[in-house]
Amino acid sequence: MPLFQGFQEFWQYLLRAIMNRSELQIWQGLDRFGNVCWHIYDPKTGRSLQADSEAEVRTWIEQQYYQQR
Repeated sequence: MPLFQGFQEFWQYLLRAIMNRSELQIWQGLDRFGNVCWHIYDPKTGRSLQADSEAEVRTWIEQQYYQQR
């Protein structure tokens, strides 16, 4: 893992730790090949996903919402 990517992931970890821990967390990052990807974490359920597109993120959120109803 390149040093910059490691620093960026560490910085995002710190920001997530400061944020409200009950809200859905979504952030953009890079996969191990340097491609843009999306990370989603739901602290209420402990579920997470690494997605390749915004559409995949929206689908996952909708599925989580409807499962909870």
